[in-house]
Amino acid sequence: MESTDFLRNQIETTFGSGINNGKDIKLLQQQLEEKTQAYIGYNTLRRFFGLLPSTKPNQSTLDVLSKYVGFQDFYLFTHQKRYSDLETTLKLARIKNSNLISKNDTYFIHSLIASEQFTSYFNSMAEYFLHRKNVKCLHQLFTSKIKNIERYQQLQICVQIGTLLRNYYLNDLAFLTQVIQNDCFREVVLYNFVDYDYFNHGYINLIKTSISIEKNRNHLLFLHLILFHNNFLTKCESNNKMLPLNLKGYKSVHPIVKGRFQLSKLTLINENKIQTKIFQKTLKLAKTDNKAEFYFELIPGLILLRRVDLLRKILRQHLVSLFEVNDYNRFTHLAIFQIALCLVYIDEESWPKAKTQFSQININQVFISYDSYIKLFYLIADYHLNTTKKNEVLEEYMNISRATKFQLFSKDFLMNYFA
Repeated sequence: MESTDFLRNQIETTFGSGINNGKDIKLLQQQLEEKTQAYIGYNTLRRFFGLLPSTKPNQSTLDVLSKYVGFQDFYLFTHQKRYSDLETTLKLARIKNSNLISKNDTYFIHSLIASEQFTSYFNSMAEYFLHRKNVKCLHQLFTSKIKNIERYQQLQICVQIGTLLRNYYLNDLAFLTQVIQNDCFREVVLYNFVDYDYFNHGYINLIKTSISIEKNRNHLLFLHLILFHNNFLTKCESNNKMLPLNLKGYKSVHPIVKGRFQLSKLTLINENKIQTKIFQKTLKLAKTDNKAEFYFELIPGLILLRRVDLLRKILRQHLVSLFEVNDYNRFTHLAIFQIALCLVYIDEESWPKAKTQFSQININQVFISYDSYIKLFYLIADYHLNTTKKNEVLEEYMNISRATKFQLFSKDFLMNYFA
Protein backbone atom coordinates (compact mmCIF):
# COMPACT_ATOMS: atom_id res chain seq x y z
CA MET A 1 0.00 0.00 0.00
CA GLU A 2 1.28 3.53 -0.83
CA SER A 3 2.37 5.55 2.21
CA THR A 4 -0.30 8.21 1.59
CA ASP A 5 -3.00 5.52 1.35
CA PHE A 6 -1.72 3.95 4.55
CA LEU A 7 -1.71 7.38 6.21
CA ARG A 8 -5.29 7.96 5.07
CA ASN A 9 -6.36 4.65 6.65
CA GLN A 10 -4.56 5.48 9.90
CA ILE A 11 -6.21 8.90 10.05
CA GLU A 12 -9.67 7.32 9.67
CA THR A 13 -8.81 4.79 12.36
CA THR A 14 -7.74 7.59 14.72
CA PHE A 15 -10.79 9.65 13.74
CA GLY A 16 -13.04 6.67 14.53
CA SER A 17 -14.97 6.40 11.26
CA GLY A 18 -14.70 6.95 7.54
CA ILE A 19 -14.24 10.51 6.30
CA ASN A 20 -16.94 10.69 3.66
CA ASN A 21 -18.42 14.20 3.61
CA GLY A 22 -17.93 17.86 4.47
CA LYS A 23 -19.19 17.38 8.02
CA ASP A 24 -16.49 14.79 8.65
CA ILE A 25 -13.86 17.11 7.14
CA LYS A 26 -14.81 19.99 9.45
CA LEU A 27 -14.70 17.74 12.50
CA LEU A 28 -11.30 16.37 11.46
CA GLN A 29 -10.06 19.90 10.84
CA GLN A 30 -11.05 20.80 14.40
CA GLN A 31 -9.36 17.71 15.85
CA LEU A 32 -6.19 18.39 13.87
CA GLU A 33 -5.87 21.88 15.33
CA GLU A 34 -6.50 20.64 18.85
CA LYS A 35 -4.02 17.78 18.58
CA THR A 36 -1.22 19.32 16.49
CA GLN A 37 -1.73 23.08 16.93
CA ALA A 38 -1.50 23.30 13.13
CA TYR A 39 -4.06 24.28 10.50
CA ILE A 40 -4.89 22.48 7.24
CA GLY A 41 -7.34 24.08 4.82
CA TYR A 42 -10.82 22.64 4.29
CA ASN A 43 -10.32 22.04 0.54
CA THR A 44 -6.85 20.58 1.10
CA LEU A 45 -8.41 17.95 3.35
CA ARG A 46 -11.23 17.36 0.86
CA ARG A 47 -8.65 16.71 -1.87
CA PHE A 48 -6.67 14.37 0.38
CA PHE A 49 -9.77 12.25 1.08
CA GLY A 50 -10.98 12.23 -2.51
CA LEU A 51 -13.94 14.56 -2.04
CA LEU A 52 -12.37 16.90 -4.64
CA PRO A 53 -10.06 16.04 -7.55
CA SER A 54 -6.83 15.03 -5.83
CA THR A 55 -3.44 16.68 -6.15
CA LYS A 56 -0.17 15.65 -4.58
CA PRO A 57 -0.23 16.91 -0.97
CA ASN A 58 2.70 19.09 0.07
CA GLN A 59 5.21 18.06 2.73
CA SER A 60 3.83 20.30 5.49
CA THR A 61 0.34 18.84 5.05
CA LEU A 62 1.71 15.28 5.28
CA ASP A 63 3.76 16.20 8.37
CA VAL A 64 0.69 17.57 10.19
CA LEU A 65 -1.42 14.55 9.26
CA SER A 66 1.37 12.25 10.46
CA LYS A 67 1.42 14.08 13.80
CA TYR A 68 -2.33 13.47 14.09
CA VAL A 69 -1.73 9.69 14.04
CA GLY A 70 1.17 9.86 16.50
CA PHE A 71 4.35 10.45 14.47
CA GLN A 72 6.71 13.42 14.55
CA ASP A 73 6.52 13.93 10.77
CA PHE A 74 5.77 12.11 7.51
CA TYR A 75 9.36 10.85 7.17
CA LEU A 76 9.13 9.02 10.48
CA PHE A 77 5.64 7.78 9.60
CA THR A 78 6.86 6.22 6.36
CA HIS A 79 9.99 4.75 7.95
CA GLN A 80 8.44 3.61 11.20
CA LYS A 81 5.00 2.54 10.06
CA ARG A 82 6.09 -1.01 10.82
CA TYR A 83 5.35 -0.08 14.41
CA SER A 84 1.70 0.13 13.39
CA ASP A 85 1.71 -3.68 13.58
CA LEU A 86 2.53 -3.36 17.27
CA GLU A 87 -0.13 -0.69 17.68
CA THR A 88 -2.65 -2.94 15.92
CA THR A 89 -1.72 -5.88 18.12
CA LEU A 90 -2.16 -3.75 21.23
CA LYS A 91 -5.50 -2.42 20.01
CA LEU A 92 -6.79 -5.93 19.28
CA ALA A 93 -5.54 -7.12 22.66
CA ARG A 94 -7.51 -4.33 24.34
CA ILE A 95 -10.65 -5.37 22.43
CA LYS A 96 -10.17 -8.97 23.53
CA ASN A 97 -9.62 -8.02 27.15
CA SER A 98 -12.71 -5.83 27.18
CA ASN A 99 -14.71 -8.81 25.85
CA LEU A 100 -16.87 -6.53 23.71
CA ILE A 101 -16.66 -4.82 20.34
CA SER A 102 -17.79 -1.19 20.01
CA LYS A 103 -18.77 0.52 16.76
CA ASN A 104 -15.34 2.16 16.64
CA ASP A 105 -13.72 -1.25 17.18
CA THR A 106 -15.72 -2.65 14.27
CA TYR A 107 -14.60 0.19 12.05
CA PHE A 108 -10.99 -0.35 13.19
CA ILE A 109 -11.18 -4.05 12.27
CA HIS A 110 -12.65 -3.18 8.87
CA SER A 111 -9.83 -0.69 8.31
CA LEU A 112 -7.38 -3.61 8.43
CA ILE A 113 -8.95 -5.48 5.49
CA ALA A 114 -6.40 -4.11 3.01
CA SER A 115 -3.56 -5.25 5.25
CA GLU A 116 -1.63 -8.39 4.35
CA GLN A 117 -2.04 -9.49 7.96
CA PHE A 118 -5.82 -9.02 8.03
CA THR A 119 -6.78 -12.70 8.13
CA SER A 120 -4.25 -13.36 10.88
CA TYR A 121 -5.68 -10.50 12.91
CA PHE A 122 -9.25 -11.58 12.20
CA ASN A 123 -8.66 -15.27 12.94
CA SER A 124 -6.96 -14.36 16.20
CA MET A 125 -10.05 -12.39 17.26
CA ALA A 126 -12.52 -15.03 16.09
CA GLU A 127 -10.58 -17.83 17.78
CA TYR A 128 -10.44 -15.87 21.04
CA PHE A 129 -14.18 -15.22 21.10
CA LEU A 130 -14.92 -18.82 20.09
CA HIS A 131 -12.95 -20.08 23.08
CA ARG A 132 -14.76 -17.57 25.28
CA LYS A 133 -18.09 -18.61 23.71
CA ASN A 134 -18.86 -14.94 23.24
CA VAL A 135 -21.69 -15.11 20.70
CA LYS A 136 -22.29 -11.35 20.66
CA CYS A 137 -18.69 -10.53 19.72
CA LEU A 138 -18.61 -13.24 17.05
CA HIS A 139 -21.72 -11.72 15.50
CA GLN A 140 -20.08 -8.30 15.59
CA LEU A 141 -16.93 -9.67 13.95
CA PHE A 142 -18.77 -11.40 11.11
CA THR A 143 -20.42 -8.44 9.42
CA SER A 144 -21.57 -8.00 5.83
CA LYS A 145 -18.18 -6.45 5.00
CA ILE A 146 -16.50 -9.79 5.67
CA LYS A 147 -18.68 -11.38 2.96
CA ASN A 148 -17.09 -9.03 0.44
CA ILE A 149 -13.41 -9.58 1.24
CA GLU A 150 -11.21 -11.34 -1.31
CA ARG A 151 -11.93 -15.02 -1.93
CA TYR A 152 -8.49 -16.11 -0.71
CA GLN A 153 -9.09 -14.18 2.54
CA GLN A 154 -12.42 -15.92 3.08
CA LEU A 155 -10.75 -19.28 2.58
CA GLN A 156 -7.99 -18.47 5.06
CA ILE A 157 -10.71 -17.65 7.58
CA CYS A 158 -12.85 -20.71 6.84
CA VAL A 159 -9.95 -23.16 7.18
CA GLN A 160 -8.82 -21.74 10.52
CA ILE A 161 -12.25 -21.27 12.07
CA GLY A 162 -13.85 -24.29 10.39
CA THR A 163 -11.21 -26.56 11.92
CA LEU A 164 -11.84 -25.04 15.35
CA LEU A 165 -15.58 -25.70 15.06
CA ARG A 166 -14.86 -29.41 15.26
CA ASN A 167 -14.22 -28.94 18.99
CA TYR A 168 -17.84 -27.83 19.44
CA TYR A 169 -19.81 -30.02 16.99
CA LEU A 170 -20.69 -32.64 19.58
CA ASN A 171 -19.70 -30.92 22.82
CA ASP A 172 -21.66 -27.69 22.52
CA LEU A 173 -24.11 -27.71 19.62
CA ALA A 174 -26.31 -25.19 21.47
CA PHE A 175 -23.48 -22.64 21.38
CA LEU A 176 -22.79 -23.20 17.66
CA THR A 177 -26.50 -22.96 16.92
CA GLN A 178 -26.40 -19.42 18.33
CA VAL A 179 -23.28 -18.58 16.31
CA ILE A 180 -24.71 -19.73 12.98
CA GLN A 181 -27.68 -17.42 13.34
CA ASN A 182 -25.26 -14.97 11.73
CA ASP A 183 -25.62 -15.26 7.94
CA CYS A 184 -22.09 -13.99 7.30
CA PHE A 185 -20.63 -16.69 9.57
CA ARG A 186 -22.61 -19.36 7.73
CA GLU A 187 -21.55 -18.09 4.32
CA VAL A 188 -17.86 -17.54 5.06
CA VAL A 189 -17.17 -20.48 7.39
CA LEU A 190 -19.87 -23.15 7.45
CA TYR A 191 -20.59 -23.31 3.71
CA ASN A 192 -16.98 -22.84 2.56
CA PHE A 193 -15.58 -25.48 4.90
CA VAL A 194 -17.65 -28.47 3.75
CA ASP A 195 -16.49 -30.85 6.46
CA TYR A 196 -16.87 -34.29 4.87
CA ASP A 197 -14.65 -35.92 7.49
CA TYR A 198 -16.99 -34.70 10.25
CA PHE A 199 -20.29 -35.08 8.42
CA ASN A 200 -21.54 -37.55 11.01
CA HIS A 201 -19.76 -35.96 13.94
CA GLY A 202 -21.75 -32.75 14.12
CA TYR A 203 -21.38 -30.93 10.80
CA ILE A 204 -24.64 -32.32 9.40
CA ASN A 205 -26.46 -31.21 12.56
CA LEU A 206 -25.36 -27.66 11.79
CA ILE A 207 -26.48 -28.07 8.19
CA LYS A 208 -29.93 -29.15 9.40
CA THR A 209 -30.08 -26.18 11.76
CA SER A 210 -29.02 -23.84 8.96
CA ILE A 211 -31.88 -25.10 6.80
CA SER A 212 -34.34 -23.81 9.38
CA ILE A 213 -32.61 -20.40 9.41
CA GLU A 214 -31.41 -19.78 5.86
CA LYS A 215 -33.41 -17.47 3.57
CA ASN A 216 -31.11 -17.35 0.53
CA ARG A 217 -32.52 -19.69 -2.12
CA ASN A 218 -29.16 -20.74 -3.54
CA HIS A 219 -27.80 -21.43 -0.08
CA LEU A 220 -30.83 -23.58 0.73
CA LEU A 221 -30.19 -25.59 -2.42
CA PHE A 222 -26.59 -26.12 -1.30
CA LEU A 223 -27.73 -27.22 2.18
CA HIS A 224 -30.31 -29.71 0.93
CA LEU A 225 -27.80 -31.19 -1.52
CA ILE A 226 -25.22 -31.67 1.26
CA LEU A 227 -27.84 -33.37 3.43
CA PHE A 228 -28.99 -35.51 0.50
CA HIS A 229 -25.44 -36.64 -0.26
CA ASN A 230 -24.76 -37.57 3.35
CA ASN A 231 -27.91 -39.70 3.35
CA PHE A 232 -26.61 -41.43 0.23
CA LEU A 233 -23.22 -42.09 1.85
CA THR A 234 -24.80 -43.40 5.06
CA LYS A 235 -27.50 -45.38 3.25
CA CYS A 236 -30.28 -43.39 4.90
CA GLU A 237 -33.53 -42.61 3.14
CA SER A 238 -33.37 -39.20 1.47
CA ASN A 239 -36.14 -36.66 1.35
CA ASN A 240 -35.74 -35.76 -2.31
CA LYS A 241 -38.95 -33.69 -2.16
CA MET A 242 -36.82 -30.88 -0.74
CA LEU A 243 -34.84 -30.71 -3.99
CA PRO A 244 -36.18 -28.86 -7.05
CA LEU A 245 -36.95 -30.76 -10.25
CA ASN A 246 -34.54 -28.50 -12.13
CA LEU A 247 -32.55 -25.31 -11.64
CA LYS A 248 -34.80 -23.02 -13.69
CA GLY A 249 -35.38 -19.84 -11.74
CA TYR A 250 -32.10 -20.15 -9.84
CA LYS A 251 -29.58 -17.43 -10.61
CA SER A 252 -25.78 -17.64 -10.48
CA VAL A 253 -25.65 -21.20 -9.18
CA HIS A 254 -22.04 -22.19 -8.55
CA PRO A 255 -20.74 -24.93 -10.91
CA ILE A 256 -19.94 -27.21 -7.96
CA VAL A 257 -23.54 -26.93 -6.74
CA LYS A 258 -24.79 -27.65 -10.28
CA GLY A 259 -22.62 -30.76 -10.31
CA ARG A 260 -23.99 -31.84 -6.93
CA PHE A 261 -27.52 -31.33 -8.21
CA GLN A 262 -26.92 -33.55 -11.23
CA LEU A 263 -25.37 -36.15 -8.94
CA SER A 264 -28.51 -36.15 -6.77
CA LYS A 265 -30.58 -37.00 -9.85
CA LEU A 266 -28.25 -39.86 -10.75
CA THR A 267 -28.23 -41.35 -7.23
CA LEU A 268 -32.02 -41.49 -7.15
CA ILE A 269 -32.02 -43.95 -10.07
CA ASN A 270 -30.84 -47.57 -9.88
CA GLU A 271 -31.26 -48.42 -13.56
CA ASN A 272 -28.14 -47.94 -15.65
CA LYS A 273 -30.09 -46.98 -18.78
CA ILE A 274 -31.94 -44.14 -17.07
CA GLN A 275 -28.73 -43.01 -15.34
CA THR A 276 -27.03 -42.86 -18.73
CA LYS A 277 -29.84 -40.70 -20.16
CA ILE A 278 -29.54 -38.27 -17.24
CA PHE A 279 -25.78 -38.30 -17.70
CA GLN A 280 -26.08 -37.30 -21.38
CA LYS A 281 -28.06 -34.22 -20.32
CA THR A 282 -25.44 -33.56 -17.66
CA LEU A 283 -22.68 -33.46 -20.27
CA LYS A 284 -24.63 -30.77 -22.14
CA LEU A 285 -25.14 -28.73 -18.96
CA ALA A 286 -21.41 -28.76 -18.26
CA LYS A 287 -20.57 -27.02 -21.55
CA THR A 288 -21.03 -23.49 -20.20
CA ASP A 289 -19.30 -24.03 -16.84
CA ASN A 290 -15.83 -24.42 -15.43
CA LYS A 291 -15.27 -28.16 -15.97
CA ALA A 292 -13.01 -28.70 -12.97
CA GLU A 293 -15.63 -27.19 -10.66
CA PHE A 294 -18.69 -28.76 -12.31
CA TYR A 295 -17.22 -32.27 -12.09
CA PHE A 296 -15.60 -31.77 -8.66
CA GLU A 297 -18.44 -33.54 -6.81
CA LEU A 298 -19.92 -35.36 -9.78
CA ILE A 299 -16.86 -37.51 -10.46
CA PRO A 300 -16.66 -38.87 -6.87
CA GLY A 301 -20.41 -39.56 -7.17
CA LEU A 302 -19.87 -41.61 -10.31
CA ILE A 303 -17.12 -43.52 -8.49
CA LEU A 304 -19.63 -44.28 -5.73
CA LEU A 305 -22.17 -45.42 -8.33
CA ARG A 306 -19.43 -47.59 -9.88
CA ARG A 307 -20.14 -46.03 -13.28
CA VAL A 308 -16.58 -46.27 -14.59
CA ASP A 309 -18.00 -46.14 -18.12
CA LEU A 310 -19.33 -42.65 -17.47
CA LEU A 311 -16.07 -41.58 -15.84
CA ARG A 312 -14.31 -42.66 -19.02
CA LYS A 313 -16.56 -40.42 -21.14
CA ILE A 314 -15.89 -37.37 -18.97
CA LEU A 315 -12.16 -37.93 -18.89
CA ARG A 316 -11.97 -38.47 -22.64
CA GLN A 317 -13.87 -35.25 -23.36
CA HIS A 318 -12.36 -32.99 -20.72
CA LEU A 319 -9.03 -34.45 -19.66
CA VAL A 320 -7.03 -31.28 -20.33
CA SER A 321 -9.49 -28.82 -18.76
CA LEU A 322 -10.01 -31.01 -15.70
CA PHE A 323 -6.32 -31.10 -14.95
CA GLU A 324 -5.75 -27.39 -15.58
CA VAL A 325 -6.74 -26.42 -12.06
CA ASN A 326 -5.17 -23.37 -10.47
CA ASP A 327 -7.21 -22.44 -7.43
CA TYR A 328 -7.00 -22.89 -3.67
CA ASN A 329 -8.37 -26.43 -3.83
CA ARG A 330 -6.26 -27.63 -6.75
CA PHE A 331 -4.69 -30.59 -4.94
CA THR A 332 -8.12 -31.92 -3.95
CA HIS A 333 -9.39 -31.50 -7.51
CA LEU A 334 -6.32 -33.19 -8.94
CA ALA A 335 -6.47 -36.08 -6.47
CA ILE A 336 -10.12 -36.76 -7.36
CA PHE A 337 -9.51 -36.64 -11.11
CA GLN A 338 -6.31 -38.70 -10.88
CA ILE A 339 -8.07 -41.41 -8.83
CA ALA A 340 -10.90 -41.49 -11.40
CA LEU A 341 -8.41 -41.85 -14.26
CA CYS A 342 -6.59 -44.58 -12.35
CA LEU A 343 -9.86 -46.50 -11.88
CA VAL A 344 -10.58 -46.21 -15.62
CA TYR A 345 -7.15 -47.66 -16.40
CA ILE A 346 -7.70 -50.51 -13.91
CA ASP A 347 -11.07 -51.26 -15.50
CA GLU A 348 -9.33 -51.41 -18.89
CA GLU A 349 -6.55 -53.54 -17.36
CA SER A 350 -4.02 -50.97 -18.51
CA TRP A 351 -1.80 -51.76 -15.53
CA PRO A 352 1.32 -49.70 -16.38
CA LYS A 353 -0.82 -46.59 -16.98
CA ALA A 354 -2.81 -47.24 -13.79
CA LYS A 355 0.32 -47.61 -11.66
CA THR A 356 1.95 -44.52 -13.17
CA GLN A 357 -1.20 -42.47 -12.57
CA PHE A 358 -1.57 -43.77 -9.02
CA SER A 359 2.04 -42.87 -8.19
CA GLN A 360 1.31 -39.23 -9.14
CA ILE A 361 -1.54 -38.82 -6.63
CA ASN A 362 -0.52 -36.57 -3.74
CA ILE A 363 -3.11 -37.67 -1.22
CA ASN A 364 -1.46 -35.74 1.63
CA GLN A 365 -2.20 -32.34 0.09
CA VAL A 366 -5.99 -32.55 -0.26
CA PHE A 367 -8.10 -29.92 1.48
CA ILE A 368 -8.21 -30.68 5.20
CA SER A 369 -11.99 -31.25 5.40
CA TYR A 370 -11.77 -33.86 2.61
CA ASP A 371 -8.87 -35.93 4.02
CA SER A 372 -10.67 -39.15 4.97
CA TYR A 373 -13.33 -38.92 2.25
CA ILE A 374 -10.80 -38.74 -0.60
CA LYS A 375 -8.58 -41.32 1.11
CA LEU A 376 -11.40 -43.88 0.78
CA PHE A 377 -11.44 -43.43 -3.02
CA TYR A 378 -7.66 -43.60 -3.06
CA LEU A 379 -7.70 -46.90 -1.15
CA ILE A 380 -10.15 -48.44 -3.63
CA ALA A 381 -7.60 -47.86 -6.40
CA ASP A 382 -4.75 -48.96 -4.14
CA TYR A 383 -6.50 -52.22 -3.24
CA HIS A 384 -6.99 -53.23 -6.86
CA LEU A 385 -3.42 -52.29 -7.82
CA ASN A 386 -1.70 -53.71 -4.78
CA THR A 387 -1.03 -57.44 -4.99
CA THR A 388 1.08 -57.81 -1.85
CA LYS A 389 -0.55 -55.61 0.81
CA LYS A 390 -4.27 -56.04 0.20
CA ASN A 391 -5.00 -56.84 3.86
CA GLU A 392 -3.26 -53.67 5.06
CA VAL A 393 -5.18 -51.56 2.55
CA LEU A 394 -8.44 -53.28 3.53
CA GLU A 395 -7.80 -52.62 7.23
CA GLU A 396 -7.09 -48.92 6.67
CA TYR A 397 -10.15 -48.60 4.43
CA MET A 398 -12.45 -50.23 7.02
CA ASN A 399 -11.05 -48.07 9.84
CA ILE A 400 -11.81 -44.89 7.87
CA SER A 401 -15.23 -46.20 6.84
CA ARG A 402 -16.15 -46.84 10.48
CA ALA A 403 -14.74 -43.48 11.60
CA THR A 404 -16.70 -41.49 8.99
CA LYS A 405 -19.80 -43.70 9.36
CA PHE A 406 -20.14 -43.77 5.57
CA GLN A 407 -21.81 -47.17 5.29
CA LEU A 408 -21.63 -47.10 1.50
CA PHE A 409 -17.91 -47.82 1.82
CA SER A 410 -18.37 -51.43 2.86
CA LYS A 411 -15.91 -54.31 2.62
CA ASP A 412 -17.91 -55.76 -0.27
CA PHE A 413 -17.91 -52.39 -2.07
CA LEU A 414 -14.12 -52.34 -1.94
CA MET A 415 -13.38 -55.95 -2.80
CA ASN A 416 -15.92 -56.29 -5.60
CA TYR A 417 -15.68 -52.79 -7.01
CA PHE A 418 -15.02 -53.96 -10.57
CA ALA A 419 -17.21 -57.08 -10.40
